[in-house]
Amino acid sequence: MYRRLRKLEKDELICRSVGLRNGIAAYYLGKAGATAIGQDVLARFTNRNAFEHELAITDFRMALESIDMCKEFISERQVRKNFQWTRSSSHRDQVIPDGILIEEVQGKLSTIALEMELNLKCAKRYKGVFEEYRYMRSVDYVWYVVSDLSIKESITKAWLDVQMFDYSPQLIITEQSDIIQKPANAMIHFVDCSSTKLSDFYGSKSVEAKPLNESENLAQCVSTLNDENTA
Repeated sequence: MYRRLRKLEKDELICRSVGLRNGIAAYYLGKAGATAIGQDVLARFTNRNAFEHELAITDFRMALESIDMCKEFISERQVRKNFQWTRSSSHRDQVIPDGILIEEVQGKLSTIALEMELNLKCAKRYKGVFEEYRYMRSVDYVWYVVSDLSIKESITKAWLDVQMFDYSPQLIITEQSDIIQKPANAMIHFVDCSSTKLSDFYGSKSVEAKPLNESENLAQCVSTLNDENTA
C-alpha cells in the first residue's frame, strides 16, 4: 500500500501532509490527480488544525454513510465554489457552513447545516454566527458536532441569547465520538435540554420517496443561501 501511495505522490496524483496528531499522515488530491478526474477545486491546507477539521468531517460522513445516511452531502468547498461570496467593510462575512446535508427528517425533506466544532470559541463569535442563521429560511436545522459536550453549554447559551423567529432553523448538537462509535444510537441534544437517538430523530424514511438529485439540490441550496446572505 505504501509503495503505491509513494508512486501516486511522485506522479503528483496525490499530495501528503505530515505533522498530524499521533504521527498520522493525510493524503489529498494533487494537481495531476485533479486534472485526471476533471476536478478543478484543489485542497490546499496550510496547518494541522485545517487538516484535522477536514478529517473530522470525513469521519463524520463515513459514519453516517455506514447507516445509509449522508448520501447527499454538499461540502463547504462546493458551496464556496458556486457561491457569490463577498467580504467588505460594509457587510458581515456571510455564513457558510462546513457542509450541507439533505435528509428526510420525520418524512419531510430537510436541509441541515453542519458545523464541526472541535474547539470552543468565544460567545461573541457564536452570537455573530447565530444572528446570521436566524434569518435563513432555507435551513431547517443547524447541526453542531462538538468534540466535547462541555462546548454544548456555551453554544446553547449563545443560541438562546439571539432572538429567533418562527421560520429560523432549529439547533441540534451531537458529540463527535458518539457519532463515530455508534452512529445510529448517537444522541441528538436540543436547546430545551431534551435529547433523542439519531435514528429516532430522523425516523423511518418513506418507501415512496424518490431518489434525491444532487445537482438540482446543490443548485437550489446554493442559490437560496446566496440570496439570503446577499439580503
